Amino acid sequence: MTADNRNPPSVSTILCQVTAGPGLKYDCELDDSLGIQTGDEVVIQFEKYQDCGLVTRLAPTGAAGPEDGEGEEGEAPPPRPPRRGPQSESMPRVLRLMTLADKGRAHENETRAKSILRTAQRKVKEHNLLMKFISCHYSFDKTQGIFLFTADGRVDFRDLVRDLSGALHLRIELRQVGVRDEASVQGGIGPCGRAFCCATVLERFHSVNVKMAKVQRLSLNPSSVSGGCGRLKCCLRYEAAGYEEMFRNMPKNGARCETPQGPGRVMDCNALTQRVRVRLEGDDAQIADFTVAEVVVKKGRPEPRRNDSPRPPRGPQGPARPAVPPGKAAAPAANAPATATPPGQGTPAPSEGAGPTVP
Repeated sequence: MTADNRNPPSVSTILCQVTAGPGLKYDCELDDSLGIQTGDEVVIQFEKYQDCGLVTRLAPTGAAGPEDGEGEEGEAPPPRPPRRGPQSESMPRVLRLMTLADKGRAHENETRAKSILRTAQRKVKEHNLLMKFISCHYSFDKTQGIFLFTADGRVDFRDLVRDLSGALHLRIELRQVGVRDEASVQGGIGPCGRAFCCATVLERFHSVNVKMAKVQRLSLNPSSVSGGCGRLKCCLRYEAAGYEEMFRNMPKNGARCETPQGPGRVMDCNALTQRVRVRLEGDDAQIADFTVAEVVVKKGRPEPRRNDSPRPPRGPQGPARPAVPPGKAAAPAANAPATATPPGQGTPAPSEGAGPTVP
């Protein structure tokens, strides 16, 4: 035997991302020989059940992307490795493309999932639990139900799971999500008139802070910077880096500068037009606009204004009085109140050994 049959030729494996339902995205493996492309509906095999979904991304196993996890310009980033835990000990695998009969079965499962969700909501009221179900997913083989819910804190739903499992004859899995995930699952229309970014284009949530709104000179009114979930809008992150780069070479508000029309003080900067509004010094105090190249900021501390002349420090009893030379009596203060000697009280008598009192 010239060939070693113990090592069969390896099949090329593709790493893909499959969306099984709202808020349910899985990283799966598939054989390249299946010829599956992005947008195909497939059947995937988990350890204990089968499910179906839509292929949203393909990437070769071990494809190295940029360090920040994002793809090249114009390309989607490759899927990240799955999080292995108690509920996913191994990566699910794509079995085959969905047939016409499989698609009909999946449509029936979607209708069944709505009925299951109503039953679960009724059971929550019976158990008096402070939780809210937002979606239900019925697996392709009709053996498992996955529920997404929101709650303010931790909820002990062990009795609820046993009750639901007995009533529906299914394996029940409950997953608690946050308010941002709730908005991405339910969807909606933002103040821009378009669908929520988290429900359409965003693959994962990134951190958003108030500094991003300040860099773009936006109003910090909560109704203006908050999204449908009540948190800061995800779109605040889109242009924050661009505004930070545009403002990097622009003077700060209040800085003293030199312009072709004379010295002045910066009032405002427009990052999009790269123009600076300056209040010129003078009696008329004119306001003019200049380009960034025409404005030269003065280095060092700003010069004091007319009303900014330094004043002597004042103590608790007013300004310090000058020292009295020896041999001279101290003159009374200008604003000191005049004191009179009460009647019957004169100058005290001199002590023994003292000289005569000078009137």
